[in-house]
Amino acid sequence: MIKIIYVSVALLAVIAFAIAASAYFSASRSRTLLRQSEEDIRAYILELTPIGISMQEAHSVIGQHFRVDEWGHGHGAGRAFIDYENGIVRRFDSRIHAYHPPQIGVKAIGLELGSYRRSGRLLAGTFVFAHWGFDENFELIDVYISKSRPAM
Repeated sequence: MIKIIYVSVALLAVIAFAIAASAYFSASRSRTLLRQSEEDIRAYILELTPIGISMQEAHSVIGQHFRVDEWGHGHGAGRAFIDYENGIVRRFDSRIHAYHPPQIGVKAIGLELGSYRRSGRLLAGTFVFAHWGFDENFELIDVYISKSRPAM
């Protein structure tokens, strides 16, 4: 009986260690992704959700690969949202001095992928957002990645 208890405890310890290690490496991978260029993040997102994928399939894939606590409805409805009435509205791109193009699609999914800080900065972080734009047939037509740095 005691041997069974020791084996059970050892097995639980191994399982707990495996879960902790998985969570650590997953978080580490996420932080590495966030620090990449917007173009590299977009390429990764397009591997997961290729152009033409349905909005429903994209929603499912996003939930499997990124942490989503709760889905909101409509732009500005939280860290993750689905909008069936509006496409993606891009921010001003200072590199090309324009919005290009100003709106993508007629439906959207948006997600804050996370944030990171540069070493030495205590307060100001960079937030990374992914936006999926869909057409009237609920098919993905583009992905837009943006990084937001608070003014300090």
